[in-house]
Amino acid sequence: MPLFGQTKREVRKIEKDELVRPSSGYRDDRLLPEHLYGETELEIASTEIASFWSKSVGAIGKTAQAHPVPSIVVRFKDVTLPLVCTPVQLKDLTRICGSEDWHQWPGHTVTLLPKVYDSRNNYIEVQPAPPAQR
Repeated sequence: MPLFGQTKREVRKIEKDELVRPSSGYRDDRLLPEHLYGETELEIASTEIASFWSKSVGAIGKTAQAHPVPSIVVRFKDVTLPLVCTPVQLKDLTRICGSEDWHQWPGHTVTLLPKVYDSRNNYIEVQPAPPAQR
């Protein structure tokens, strides 16, 4: 059963095969919005710092320089691809997990929601998981 279109209360724990769509061959090393089938509740398994290569925008007439950029990487239980956090996602995770110390984030459950910023840019919004139903 696909997760796309479920309401917040209907979000359920999912298996890796249900979460990740077939690879497009582009940026396969990280979780992207197009990998998610709608709102997805996941448990944080581990966190780490890793460096990723990023191109800085050069001045007019200058070539862009590639340089390593450190970022916090969040891995989720039963999901292969990690979330390479943006500054906004870090702020949201800090608020949700109640600590700036990312070593304390494993064990917390969050909801990932693919969003469309504009026609060319999509992003993953991090939200608190809905309260457990009794």
